[in-house]
Amino acid sequence: MRSSTAAQNGKENLLPEEQQNIITDMWRGISQKISETNIPSRAFRIYQDALPVCGMERSIVEKLASQNSLNHQLVLELLNKGARLEGTEDPDILLEESDSLGKLLQSTGQKNNLAALAEYRAKSSQVMEKRDAFIAGRIRSTIQPGETPLIFMGVRHKLEQLLETNFIVAYLIYRLPFKKIRDIGNQS
Repeated sequence: MRSSTAAQNGKENLLPEEQQNIITDMWRGISQKISETNIPSRAFRIYQDALPVCGMERSIVEKLASQNSLNHQLVLELLNKGARLEGTEDPDILLEESDSLGKLLQSTGQKNNLAALAEYRAKSSQVMEKRDAFIAGRIRSTIQPGETPLIFMGVRHKLEQLLETNFIVAYLIYRLPFKKIRDIGNQS
């Protein structure tokens, strides 16, 4: 991993070196935990947060891996060892979330910002529920006998509630200790 001042793809890395090291260590730990399962890579079917069902899934992963996404580098490594990649999310729902975020970012003035933030929060929760429902259905409908779903999802997802009747849900790392999503940016 490059230092916090090194240029990545023409852009400065905005994370302090300590945070970069934490992220690097986290992904190394996840990789190690996957290895420790002793499940052959060819038995994994990978489901990736924000990866649309589109027919270009591997190309998307390769591009993000080339841009130094440690998550996508790990996914690509597993694919090269025989794992299968599955388009995970409904593109229309992802666009709905993106549009909602765009409206928030375009709001101006304190009153408009507060109203836009309240609207975004309400809409975001509804969209996340739709995303999770689609993802859970996608996993149930695509997993094949003898395969193990390997799911890379962000902290806002609540898939375990939708999957625990069909699968034994085990975490490679424990849920992160944030009380609220906004706490992620406020860790000291």
